[in-house]
Order: sequence, then C-alpha cells, then structure tokens
Amino acid sequence: MDEEKDDKTTEKFEVILKKQLKKDIKSLDQKCNDLENDMPELSSELELIKSYIEYLKKVEIESPDTILKTIPIAGNIESELDNIDDSIVMSLHSKSQANVSKQGSSSINKLSPVRSTLKIMKGLVKKITNRLWQYLGQYMKLQEWSLSGSSNINMGGLFGGVVKLQLNFGPTQKK
Repeated sequence: MDEEKDDKTTEKFEVILKKQLKKDIKSLDQKCNDLENDMPELSSELELIKSYIEYLKKVEIESPDTILKTIPIAGNIESELDNIDDSIVMSLHSKSQANVSKQGSSSINKLSPVRSTLKIMKGLVKKITNRLWQYLGQYMKLQEWSLSGSSNINMGGLFGGVVKLQLNFGPTQKK
C-alpha cells in the first residue's frame, strides 16, 4: 500500500515538474521575443538562444539520459545571455567615456530595461536548470561518496592544499 502511494506521489511530482518546466520555457521564449522586438539590433545575438529554446520546447524529458543532455543546453543559454550582457556593458562603458550627446544618452537609457530583461531571462534559465536537476533526482540517488585531501604549509606560513570530493550516483530503485 505504501509503495503504491509512493509511486503516485512520484508521478504527481513528475507531472507538476513537467508543467512548470513547460511554463518556464514558454516564458523564456516570450522574453526572448520581447527582447528581439525591443532591440532588433540584438537579433543576430539572439538567434543561437532561440535555437536552444526551440530544442527545449521540443525535447521529451522522459529519461535520465535526455535530462543529462538537456542540462548543458540550459547552461549554453545562460552563457549566451552573459555574452550579450557583457557586450551591453562594454557599449555603456564606451558611451560614457565619450561625451555623449543627448541622443547618445537616450540610447544608454534604452539599454537599462534590456539588461533587466536579460536578468529575468537568466533567472528563468536557472529555474529550468533546477527543475531538470530535480527531475533527474527522481531517477538517481547518491550511492557512495568519498572525501580526500592534503594540506601543507609553505615557507611563508601560507596554507595550501587540495580537497577532492567524489560523488557516485546510481539508479533509484523503482518498485
């Protein structure tokens, strides 16, 4: 009886998680489209992100293997968003270095909401990644762990060392 209840609870959790993932991916897609509409000059930078989002929308998350292939895609989106944000910061910096005319300052003001949108998008990507890890947790459990290391003190009295943490995961026993 308890095993049946656990299975139903797990199934409910998976259904809820899938719905939340789809909602977050849809929100990310919408923010990407909004950003492209607000700043068409970012269109080429957003193309790769849009292709990653399309992949996330199409992939069926059903197995640990699929999840493990999908998590790096979310990481790639975050990396691309960081690249766009960095280029905006560089643009702001170069415009503030030069004596900007009134027209230039309006373009700087236009970039502030863009950075806010990028921040929201990064938050959505983090949510998606966390949900993928949660979903993966349904299939995997920690089987064994070990901690090892070494330390030393050098002539200057500074401490140094290495710590190694090894985690081994295995499949969860589904009954």
